[in-house]
Amino acid sequence: MNQGTVDATDVLVNDYIPGGMSFVSSSSTPSFVLDTVDSLLATSTIPALAAGAFIDLNITLKIDDNFQ
Repeated sequence: MNQGTVDATDVLVNDYIPGGMSFVSSSSTPSFVLDTVDSLLATSTIPALAAGAFIDLNITLKIDDNFQ
């Protein structure tokens, strides 16, 4: 959520993927695409987020078969 009083631009979103887990999928409302996903990090840039607006981002991970 943009809790500020002005619109935000180029908002960087990073979500760290814990060891022993792998990225499966993502979804968001409103829709946007993750820029990159690797074994440690999912990253995206939201071009614009109006004051008071929010984006709901869901990232699905799975536990790796060899995780102990």
